[in-house]
Amino acid sequence: MPGRHKHLLFYSALVRLFLTAPAAAWVLSDRLGLLVSDWRRTKFLAAVHMRNKLAEQLAIAETSLLTAARKGSHGTSAFALQTFMYH
Repeated sequence: MPGRHKHLLFYSALVRLFLTAPAAAWVLSDRLGLLVSDWRRTKFLAAVHMRNKLAEQLAIAETSLLTAARKGSHGTSAFALQTFMYH
């Protein structure tokens, strides 16, 4: 998909621009609830922030899958999905 690559390049450039912004460390520290900020840790803070966002999305997707499995006519698949997710 050619359009998809354009978006990826755009967001990649946007992130690189954001990481060089003077206030990036303070913004990321604020978003992460940190009291102290250090401009030398901007890339690390950005990585932690992205990890947290991805974990939130994964939790939402997991809940959605479990809900869909329970509501579906396949009770066995719901049990298998719950067993896989939690054991």
